[in-house]
Amino acid sequence: MNSINILIAEDHPITAKLLAKMLSKNDKINIVGIVSNGMGVIKMVAEKDVDIVLLDIEMPYLDGLQTMDLLFKNYPNIKVLVLSGHTESWIIEKSLKLGAAGYITKKVDTNEVIEALFAVYKGDNYLDETSLHSIINNKNDNKEIN
Repeated sequence: MNSINILIAEDHPITAKLLAKMLSKNDKINIVGIVSNGMGVIKMVAEKDVDIVLLDIEMPYLDGLQTMDLLFKNYPNIKVLVLSGHTESWIIEKSLKLGAAGYITKKVDTNEVIEALFAVYKGDNYLDETSLHSIINNKNDNKEIN
């Protein structure tokens, strides 16, 4: 297998840098860039060879949901794995409806992030335990999926 080219979209610099450092320890993962907002994602995907966007939901300018909407309209073959602190089922379901191949929460360890990245790269879908339980228990917080 070739290296997986990952773009990290995370608005907390220390989180993004630590995540990149941890993921880079795997010789099958290549970090092509780190951006802090959705506009950066769109720009970087246009400029770089990106296999998977590791995407936070809560970011400035364009949040993760807005970013996915725009991203998939312009780059329908790009893969997105959401990595977010949000555990509300409506956000998880909306992400999947928009086209995310997976959703993992920031409660997971590095090994699970890597496992999820490889699954998404192979064409599988991936949900961590927290996300799966949220959907099953339908913790929607009175929100609707559009």
